[in-house]
Amino acid sequence: MPFNQERKMRDIPRQPIYRFVVSIDGEKVSFNSVSGLNIPDDSEISLSNEALEITFHDGLLSNNNPLYQWLNHSSTDKVEKKDILVTLIKEAGGQLIASWSVINALPTKLSSPTADKNGNDIFVDEVSMIADSITMVAH
Repeated sequence: MPFNQERKMRDIPRQPIYRFVVSIDGEKVSFNSVSGLNIPDDSEISLSNEALEITFHDGLLSNNNPLYQWLNHSSTDKVEKKDILVTLIKEAGGQLIASWSVINALPTKLSSPTADKNGNDIFVDEVSMIADSITMVAH
């Protein structure tokens, strides 16, 4: 009997995909991954006055979403710091894994924004921010 690779691949259970949901001003935006959610210990904080850097990767925003509006104003002097909540969820069933509270975040970079053909959604490669502090809550 010949080896059927297609059948074998189909029989392998699919690993759950984790997603990050960013909540700002009551609205939510999904990203595939996030880097920089490190929580420095007290000695690191006292040795450095530098802001914490966080980068969100592969996101989908609507053009009327508060995060998009906030990012659009980041090139002006009128941008304000905001507190945001980052939540890691398991795709299957939407189970919460962990959450991070990001205090006094400020957008610093928006990479490769591309609008969809209908013009309602904007795909972004990266959104970078700096923040004053991060705290984590396991669920």
